[in-house]
Amino acid sequence: LARIGDYSGQEDWVRQLVNNQNTGAGVAYGFFFSPEIASFYERNPEYYVLDLYRVMLGRMPDQAGFNNWVDQLYNGADLMSIFRGFAHSQEYTNICNNYGITRGTV
Repeated sequence: LARIGDYSGQEDWVRQLVNNQNTGAGVAYGFFFSPEIASFYERNPEYYVLDLYRVMLGRMPDQAGFNNWVDQLYNGADLMSIFRGFAHSQEYTNICNNYGITRGTV
């Protein structure tokens, strides 16, 4: 969200995950599609893809993958379809499993 999180907000998101009240995909959706940031991503698809790699996969993108996702956005794909590509990927599933978090779907 381009800001430091407030403690109570962070605590709430973590509590949702720990208590199985939300999934990894659901929490990520809450951030990526919040009114605070969604309109920025619509205007800046490169930042959107970069943030998906960094936040959801914990790494920088490979150039071919980055180009593929950005090209899809410039050719009519919407933010949600790209988000689903990351949220439903095997790589994200493995990360969720490693932390004992239910991946979920969106």
